[in-house]
Amino acid sequence: MAFLSEIDLKYLDIDTLYHHLIDMESKKGTIKLVPILRSSLYIALYNCIESTIYSLLEEIHDKISSMNRDQLNSKLQKKLDKLNAISSKELSFTQIPQLKKYLKYNKLFSGNLDHRKIEQIFKSYDIILDDFPLKARSSIKTIKDKRNILAHGSSTFHESGRNVLSKNMKETIDHSYMLLKEYINTVEKYLQNCRYLGSI
Repeated sequence: MAFLSEIDLKYLDIDTLYHHLIDMESKKGTIKLVPILRSSLYIALYNCIESTIYSLLEEIHDKISSMNRDQLNSKLQKKLDKLNAISSKELSFTQIPQLKKYLKYNKLFSGNLDHRKIEQIFKSYDIILDDFPLKARSSIKTIKDKRNILAHGSSTFHESGRNVLSKNMKETIDHSYMLLKEYINTVEKYLQNCRYLGSI
């Protein structure tokens, strides 16, 4: 699974943006630009989180899409039953489809991914996450909240990034990176140990 190398590359870009931000803070005439860069960094972080979770779910669906209902664990059987209840007027599924098709009938997330939501989604596949420190979990929520404020136009990029401390941003970057690596490792073990199967 190449997720860990991909996440490292993404966070290399984020780290580059962060250090550019720190460099800009020490220069004159950047008082308007720096808050915009901070907000842009939150957008980059959220995009990284959502794309990673999407890729992990895609990998899971690649595995389970060839399995019949009686081969799956009870959580996935419920997921298939729910899918058929939603799509009953159109067609009946004997297997959980690939993620892209699945999301047409059951939208798992849309700009609302924080640790709580990710944990909820994973549980529906019978993936259990370890307990993580509150600060780490809160970092993902901070990123999501900032992203939504910007995406919904509730605040400008300048306003949203104006009162953010660079020290706090660095903690948020580090905590979110740590959590994403844990999500990846957990899903990798889930797939390696075939926990999607009912007999496991």
